[in-house]
Order: sequence, then C-alpha cells, then structure tokens
Amino acid sequence: MIGLLLAGVWALRSDRKQDRKAEVAIPAPVVEEPQKAVPERAENEAQQQREPDPPPPAARREAVRESAAPAPPPQPRAASRAASPKPTRTSPPAAVATPKAPAVAAVKKSGKIRVSTTPPGARLVFDNDPLQACESPCERELATGSHGVTVILEGHRVVNTRFEIPGIPDLTIVLQKLEGVIAFDTSLRGARVFVDGRELPSTAPTEITLQAGEHQVRVVIGEQVVMDRALTVRASGRILVRAPAAPAPPAAKQP
Repeated sequence: MIGLLLAGVWALRSDRKQDRKAEVAIPAPVVEEPQKAVPERAENEAQQQREPDPPPPAARREAVRESAAPAPPPQPRAASRAASPKPTRTSPPAAVATPKAPAVAAVKKSGKIRVSTTPPGARLVFDNDPLQACESPCERELATGSHGVTVILEGHRVVNTRFEIPGIPDLTIVLQKLEGVIAFDTSLRGARVFVDGRELPSTAPTEITLQAGEHQVRVVIGEQVVMDRALTVRASGRILVRAPAAPAPPAAKQP
C-alpha cells in the first residue's frame, strides 16, 4: 500500500517537471510598452520612495496595544484657563513734559562809571593803567567786576578807592588838603604880613594855615620890609617866623 503511494507521488512529481520544461521551451511573446509608460514607472518609483517601509511585526503589535488602551480623560477648561493667566493690556507710558529752563537775561560784560572830585581837576588812574588815566570829572567804560582808582591832586592827600561794575553810575570823591602852619613871632608885633601877594586881615603875632607847598611870605614893619622870601609848607608841618636880628653897631676905633 505504501509502495503504491510512493509510486504515485513520484509520477506526479515527474509530470510537474515535464510541464515546467515545456513552459520554458515556449518563448514568451515580446510586448513593446508605449513611451508613456516611462513616466508612470518613474511616478511609481517616486511613490514607493515616499511611502515608508511597513513596520516590523513587533512594532505593529505595540501600536495595536497603544490604540487599544483607553484614552485619558480630557482636562477641564477652567483648570487650563487658571494655569495660563490672561495677558494684561499695558498702556504706553504717558509722555512726561520736560520743564523749560527759565530764560536767562543777557549779562552785560562791561559798564560805564563817571568819577568826579572835590576840588575838580585831579588825575584819575584806573586799575594802575596809565592808558586808563583821565582828569576829573571823567567817564570810563570798564569790564564787569571789581576795579580801583587812584586820585592824585597837588596839595591833597592821594586817595585809593575801589568800586564794582555794574554798580553806582556816579562816584564823587572829596579830597583832603595837605596843610601846614606858618606862625609869626611876637618880635614882629604890629607888622603887616603878606602871603602869596595877599595881605592878612590881622597883624603879627598871628599864625595861618596854608596848603602844603611853596608860598611867598612878606613882612613889613612901618615902611621897612624885614622879610620877603619863599617858604615851603609841609603837610602837618609848622614854620615859625621871627623878626631879623638888628645889625650890631660898628665897633669903636681905638686911638
């Protein structure tokens, strides 16, 4: 029985081999594909490149398990809103007005001053500069600030004073005389006295105050001029004038 089965299987296999040889012997007809098939082939190749390879069986099983797992419950909207605070609108900062600087008045760089003296005619020297000298009364324009002036007049004390520009527009300086005294002794009692050609209202003995400097003094007794000379009076000085001594009588001749 077994032998019959083996013989039948062998015969069946031999028949299949013959059929295969017959199929190989017959040439297959050649079919020319049209030119438009080339783009379709290129499109199929591009689609195959785009399509990903199928996942392995293990990956497919994991995907199935994940799809079978229950989805997590959705979160409430209130919690999500509370978690993310609402954006607050910020208004642009208000423009701050810059205070304007107060207008500054233009400062004068110089000013004028008029200087006069009593008595007038004194020499004025400003800031020890001979180029700024003038005779009082006079006016000068000087730079803003502190300045000095020197006042010189013969027979008067020299005055140095300071002033400010701008300041008082007029400055008056009273000069003090430099004076001395001439006194006439009693030896000239009743004598007439002349000073600088002017006769004094009173006769000697007397004293007069004169401005410092040189003065011409003349003394007359009766009709005789006993003194006529120039005297220099110094400031705060005193000169005493006496009558000249009488000439000695001539000596007697011995026999």
